[in-house]
Amino acid sequence: MHSPQPPTPTPVSPVLSPGGKSGKSVWKTKAPCQHQDPRLWDLDSAAWRGHPLEGKPRGVRAQAICKGCPVIRECAAFALDIKPRMIGVVLAGVDIPVQGGARARDAKKQLQEIAYGETV
Repeated sequence: MHSPQPPTPTPVSPVLSPGGKSGKSVWKTKAPCQHQDPRLWDLDSAAWRGHPLEGKPRGVRAQAICKGCPVIRECAAFALDIKPRMIGVVLAGVDIPVQGGARARDAKKQLQEIAYGETV
């Protein structure tokens, strides 16, 4: 006599947050930048006029606005995965350049290091 087989597991649908967002984007609701002036993530924006960091290099400003963010790793992974690429903005404390080339490759390396701890 053989023992009965366990039932086949029922596929589980993705977990949704109360707002109906999938678990993959819930991290965005925990990002402090959701409550900031979104123009600051454009380093060429007029929002930087009169800001204490106005005259600082782009990289310094990019790192400063994301410093201490509890979801910076998730943001960096998002920046690496999103299609089409977001350009000319700050994501995960990294200035994402409009033009390709060495600056774009450097930005990608920085994002990989933040997201996955990888140095390429």
